Amino acid sequence: MKQNQRFFERVFTKGEIAYCESKAKAAQHYAARFCAKEAAVTEWKWAAEQDEVAKQQCLDKGMILSAITDEPVWQEKARTIWPKFYDKVGGKATVDEAISIMSAK
Repeated sequence: MKQNQRFFERVFTKGEIAYCESKAKAAQHYAARFCAKEAAVTEWKWAAEQDEVAKQQCLDKGMILSAITDEPVWQEKARTIWPKFYDKVGGKATVDEAISIMSAK
């Protein structure tokens, strides 16, 4: 690590460095963490690209997307419709969890 200290400090947290350095085969632990980070970045990039593809497909088929300006009012109106779809999306608990995640922004 000493040869590439700047790289390690940019790529890994202090906690990760301490963890890897505490292991007998530190290089293997650094490599595993680096690979995991690279995989996550690749996945996030791919997911963002797929979101854009899906959005464009919706727009191409005539869907109109607009910003929600009054989310609490929208949620209240949507709650009257959602029960019809509980069985298709995993149940009421799934919908309630999604609402709590959206509300936690």
